[in-house]
Amino acid sequence: MSIKHLVENVSPERVAEFLDALMPSDFTHNFGETFFIDGNSIAGFVAERPPQRYIDRAVFDATNSRVFASYQITESDCDGHLINPENENRYPMMPMAKLAQAMAQVGSILAINSTGDICNFENPSFSKVALVKSVERVESCLAKIDHKVKFFLVPDDVILITADITSAKLTTVSCDTRTYIEGKTIALMPLTYEVLPWESFSRLYKRQYKRD
Repeated sequence: MSIKHLVENVSPERVAEFLDALMPSDFTHNFGETFFIDGNSIAGFVAERPPQRYIDRAVFDATNSRVFASYQITESDCDGHLINPENENRYPMMPMAKLAQAMAQVGSILAINSTGDICNFENPSFSKVALVKSVERVESCLAKIDHKVKFFLVPDDVILITADITSAKLTTVSCDTRTYIEGKTIALMPLTYEVLPWESFSRLYKRQYKRD
């Protein structure tokens, strides 16, 4: 697993360059000692795999209480959504449900890390899984880009997702997640996770779904 470890103070501009995503113009976060996680390493942090994984790269802040991630929307992300049944005209766009899944994936990295499972980046351990326990709301925001309102997420759009821990108690972790495009907010989703060891999750799963 290759995790790029930078020890100097890193500017928001450097993070934006790595993520290939525009940061909000009013964002002045100081990253300090920062971990850059490339696409090859994301698999260790998120339980889903393509085509169900919606993170390309991620960056932790100096306190490990905030994470930034980016994703470029593909044609396959938009398959079947939307199609006019009268003439079969296609209007490919990313469903809100997939965007919510992407936001939940970014938050899950923080939720697991807050329990002390990932924070040793030199020798990371991935013995836990973060399950969404509750979603407070999913709120879509209309952003104005180049004097035009951005209604849809379409192929080749690059989204920036941030997650911040709002509370953490034992195995229950709450986060605020937010999605940006071109530095403008387009979605908000506060949610709560239950973090379980993989062994505990496996026992729960097998009780509900028995396979040979």
